[in-house]
Amino acid sequence: GITLALSSTSASWFGELRLSRYEGDTNYDGALFDPNTGNIVVSPYYATTRNSITELAGRPGLVITINEQARLKPHLEFGYHFWRRDLGFIEDYEHFWGGVGLIGQYRINSSSTLELEAMFGQTSEARIDVPDFALHAPLGSSSTYRLGLGLTQQRHDGLQLFGKADFRRFD
Repeated sequence: GITLALSSTSASWFGELRLSRYEGDTNYDGALFDPNTGNIVVSPYYATTRNSITELAGRPGLVITINEQARLKPHLEFGYHFWRRDLGFIEDYEHFWGGVGLIGQYRINSSSTLELEAMFGQTSEARIDVPDFALHAPLGSSSTYRLGLGLTQQRHDGLQLFGKADFRRFD
């Protein structure tokens, strides 16, 4: 996937807007049901599905400087998540979320910063849309968690390169 981000940081606060896009395959292990009756028609059902995820997120927060090398950044986070899954027919899932998080940053040297992040939140207005079966239904809300590890490299021309691995879960 790819993420484009705009961010601003001062001595005491920061703000960030992110647009992310991911594509790939998922191994599906579940069941198929008839949306008209609610009855399961194939179980178990195994398939590889093509997926795309688009996410828009923002987070304002504080900057707490521990020393010259370390900072903490408690923040609020909010966003919109859209997931399209192709099972031979299209399923669209979407939700909004909000949460609280903490980023810990440690400057390794003058051009490299290591980042560890944790976030806990709640989804809202989750829904599924399956046009081929005229299925449009709310899905409720759930908890969401994220842990991330990143590295920022500051180049001499002012450009920052950032790489990050996230583990994210929705309950």
